[in-house]
Amino acid sequence: MELDHSIKHALIGSYKASFSDLRRALELCIVFVYLSSETVERKKAIDWIMSRTNTPAFSKALNKLIKQKRYKDIDKTCNWKSNLQDLYWKLSDFSHNKGKLKGYRELNNLNFFMAGTSAPSIKYETLELFCDSYIQTVKEIVTIQALYNPIILVGVPFDEKFGLEGPMSGFFNEGQAELVNKLISSKYRTYFDQLIENDEEIKSIVEYFDSLPDLTEDDLKEQVERQKGFLERMKKKNT
Repeated sequence: MELDHSIKHALIGSYKASFSDLRRALELCIVFVYLSSETVERKKAIDWIMSRTNTPAFSKALNKLIKQKRYKDIDKTCNWKSNLQDLYWKLSDFSHNKGKLKGYRELNNLNFFMAGTSAPSIKYETLELFCDSYIQTVKEIVTIQALYNPIILVGVPFDEKFGLEGPMSGFFNEGQAELVNKLISSKYRTYFDQLIENDEEIKSIVEYFDSLPDLTEDDLKEQVERQKGFLERMKKKNT
């Protein structure tokens, strides 16, 4: 939702808000991974979700994550933590108004300001800067998610094994996994290629799916009929 709103704000020239949305998107991704890690008590995560506690500081959460194996490994080989922090601070400069170049006047090229307000203004140079920042933010988020759940880098035969009645999961088919890999930055590519080849979690999940039988044509037909029956019951219930 933060990424979605960043685009909406950028398209109407609300550039400071758009950069703030990108900052929060990156921050929330780190906070989610940190709070769902094994080192954090479940109650602490629930209290944050229910707005009973403050959001963990970005740097604090990142420093905690960097002690865990995958995050430590990618940091040693690719300087991951520094790259992530550089992006976060760059986005923060717009939120914190770091000088006139990060303020409304320069971002929007405002020439007319009267009675405390100004007319909306689109500046293509700023829009281009936002687009570049958006792409960089998405790539870093994909990197974080791939470190947290590396099986998204590898397609599994989810449809062949479960058909229409698969469980809610974090698994992707081959086409989806291919798209994820395309979003991995070139500076991390070698690390993730080695991770895909050597990670024991990935190997065990792939072996699990390989051990499952494929659905037969009759199985799929039965699922289709059940789906039709379910939709018909829902339709009657809502009329």
